[in-house]
Amino acid sequence: MAPNKHAEKLRRVAEKKGEADDQFRLGNLYYDGREGLAQDRVAAAAWWRKAAVQGLARARFRLGVCYLEVGAYTHSLFSST
Repeated sequence: MAPNKHAEKLRRVAEKKGEADDQFRLGNLYYDGREGLAQDRVAAAAWWRKAAVQGLARARFRLGVCYLEVGAYTHSLFSST
């Protein structure tokens, strides 16, 4: 499944500018597998973590829920990103 133009643009902006809102939105797309992106919960958590480090409360919340869903073992996988 190839990402559509919106997802590609959002990924480029999130990588280049490092805007927390864009990183959060990209995490949401990966989490749900939307806009042509394959569902990838680890990638979603990685993007949410980048946004959370910048202080975005929504990203901190989603990342926390992710940790609760998968347990402490997977937390170590997410924290290395």
